[in-house]
Amino acid sequence: HAYTQPTDFSRIDSLARACPKSAGKTVNTLATYLNSFSSSEWEKARAIYVWLTHNIEYDLDGAMNRSIDDVSPAYVLRKRKTVCQGYSDLYSALGRAMGLNIITVAGYAKTYKFNPPKILRKPDHAWNLIMIDNKWRVFDATWGAAYRAREKKKNGYRYFMVRSFSSYWFNTNPYEFIHSHM
Repeated sequence: HAYTQPTDFSRIDSLARACPKSAGKTVNTLATYLNSFSSSEWEKARAIYVWLTHNIEYDLDGAMNRSIDDVSPAYVLRKRKTVCQGYSDLYSALGRAMGLNIITVAGYAKTYKFNPPKILRKPDHAWNLIMIDNKWRVFDATWGAAYRAREKKKNGYRYFMVRSFSSYWFNTNPYEFIHSHM
């Protein structure tokens, strides 16, 4: 199958989650740490994905209030909080530093507010493509890190993020990905 991958990433996952805080201060120091136990393209892509989903928090307040100032990799590493563009740009920066052929894709998430007849002018989501085994593969570390939940309040809803690691968004089959991303 074109979207198969190694199935046992337990060693890589464990080492990525155990990253000392001092190693995660810059793109270069973090890439050096993640590269120290990752040899294949698969392992590098997985180490970055797990590190991102374990260490970076989604900034729901900033996203909802459109008050995101900076999504640069350096800022995200410093604050440990961002939106999808920050996750994707940091994934790309780390991937390039580790020798991966990786790009950030700007597009649309087909969420509750997605309305196909509406003219789509400005992308509202970002994810990554990585060339592995001579095939472009799809990765969304933002959705792999957490999901948005809500609770009913007297005058509406309160939205919040629930940290929940998901491997589903690591090398997602594009024929499935298109149902939620465009």
